[in-house]
Parts: sequence; structure tokens; C-alpha cells
Amino acid sequence: MKRKQVLIWFFCAATVGSLATAALWLQRQGRDRKETVNQPTLDEAIRDASGYLVRQCNERGRFVYRVNLDPEVPVRPAYNIVRHAGTIYALAASQRRSPGNEKLEALRRAVGFMRREAIGTLPGQPDMLAVWSRPEINGIEASVDAKLGGTGLGLVALLSVEQIEPGTISLEELRALGRFLVFMQKADGSFYSKFDLARRGRDDRWTSLYYPGEAALGLLMLYEKDPQPIWLETAARAIAYLARMRQGAKAVEPDHWALLATAR
Repeated sequence: MKRKQVLIWFFCAATVGSLATAALWLQRQGRDRKETVNQPTLDEAIRDASGYLVRQCNERGRFVYRVNLDPEVPVRPAYNIVRHAGTIYALAASQRRSPGNEKLEALRRAVGFMRREAIGTLPGQPDMLAVWSRPEINGIEASVDAKLGGTGLGLVALLSVEQIEPGTISLEELRALGRFLVFMQKADGSFYSKFDLARRGRDDRWTSLYYPGEAALGLLMLYEKDPQPIWLETAARAIAYLARMRQGAKAVEPDHWALLATAR
């Protein structure tokens, strides 16, 4: 029997989208029963997931991105800095819910890794910072670019840790990341998905479902920390654009990041 490679992706925040999708599916099936999860079971699941993330965060602050349940099967090296930031967000939520020294130390390491290895300025824009996807981190040969979602979730991650340990991240660093998100927005409220270093410019040849919601969430959290109108206005335009594009649609993609931003 052919062995199946099982990949465990640690993008825990995506669970929100999975639950929303499952709920919609049940409604479409016409089922009237309600699915419930008792509190002890939920607490145990959160504790186990948090413990896994802590164990998979190495001394440098980098997570073990892929794991095969069969240790004899080699796993191709790969990484995703966008999901690294999302994992910090998830682990920080767990830390606020149930503080623990091991979780806090893992958060510090993970934030340190992202700031050292991925956050940097834009060419010709010294007042802006972005979270860069680099081949030496990703483990694949690709162009160096700054993804909108990476910077959006990077801002979410840093602000999440800042809530736990005030003074960890300077306000100017947070603002510089926010300026990049503002810079990436178009007049209609949509965004460029990437800034391509080789092309030295914003690139919309590819678009992401989740990046606008991630950017909006980061800007809203920044507004709570630093109540400048530009952060709130940019996020509002982003959410309004998504609402216009989806108005009247028979089916809407399960965009949990937009839901989280809208709720906030």
C-alpha cells in the first residue's frame, strides 16, 4: 500500500475558516441539529495545540513547518513566513487566555526570528517596513517579495505580543509596517498583493483571497494602539471593497480574515 505523506500545517488561525465552512455546509444539508463542543474538550484541544506549537519552535524562533508521521519518509524543506506570523497570532491568543512561561518564551523567540530574518525596509521608502519572503527562509527558489498578507499578519503578530508585553515593539516600527499596507492599497479599496523586489514595484499579477482581510485586521489593531485616522480609513475601504464585490453573490468564499476584521 502506497504510503501517504501527512503534512501538519501549523496555521492555527485558519481553523476559524474551517469551522465557518463546516457550519455553512450543515445548513445547506438542511440539518436542524446543533453541533456543540463542551468546555473541557475545547480547553484540552487548545492546550494540546498550544503545546505542540511551543515544542515545534526551535531556539532560533523558527517553527518546524512540515512533519511526516512516518519518520522514515523525508520531508522537503519549506517554510512560509506568512503562516509563521499567523502562528504567533494564534499562540498569543492562547497565552492571553492561559498564561504560561513556555508559551511566552516561544513567542519571544518567534517574534525575534521574524524581526531578524524577514522584516526590512522597501527600496526608496525608508519610512516603510514590510515582511519579506526570501528564498533562504522559504527553502525554494523564488523572487524576493513582500506579500501584503505577510505584512498584515506580521503587524497582527507584533501587536498581539505587544498586548502581552507592552514596550516589546516600538511604535515607530509598527507605524512603518502600517505605512506599507496603506501604500499597497488602490483607489477602489482593493490591494496589490505583492511588492516585487526585482521589479521594484507593486505587483497585482496574482491576487490572494485572504490578504485584504489580513491587512485590514492588522490596521485595525494598529488603530487601537495608535488612533490615527489613516489606519482606520484604509481598513474601512478594504472591508467596503470586499462587501461590494460579494454583494448579491450566491456563494461567498469562506474568508475568515475578513470576518475577523469586520467583527473588530
